Amino acid sequence: MRRPEIRAVRAVYDSLERDIARGRTTSRDSAIGCAVEGNWSATLTVLKDDLGRIRRFTVAGGSDDSFETVAYTFDPAGRLRFALSQRGAVNGSHGEQRVYWDASGQLLYRDNRLLDGEGYPWPDVEPLFHPATINWATCP
Repeated sequence: MRRPEIRAVRAVYDSLERDIARGRTTSRDSAIGCAVEGNWSATLTVLKDDLGRIRRFTVAGGSDDSFETVAYTFDPAGRLRFALSQRGAVNGSHGEQRVYWDASGQLLYRDNRLLDGEGYPWPDVEPLFHPATINWATCP
């Protein structure tokens, strides 16, 4: 975790967190109901910096048995660099997954952690390289 590539991703994340704390970002939410393998609903949130660039795209959703929030973080050039997934399930399981990408979009590192419970078959976080193409009127 001390590799220069990982530290570069952390610097992107930390810079965005500072901008959020200083009020240099704006957000837009959209509640969407989806039918994906049963009942599933989601809230999409896009966070833009003061130049109008997407810096974070969050998908929060779930069904009757599980819930997941995935926050994708982008660098100022619009490249996906990091995703944090926080997950829960009705069996009492909680987990998270952290995924790091380099500036070219190559996977650097994936960290899965079961925080509580016996586990749940959550899928790996998939990259979201082009959040601006998400249709706000339908499911992602």
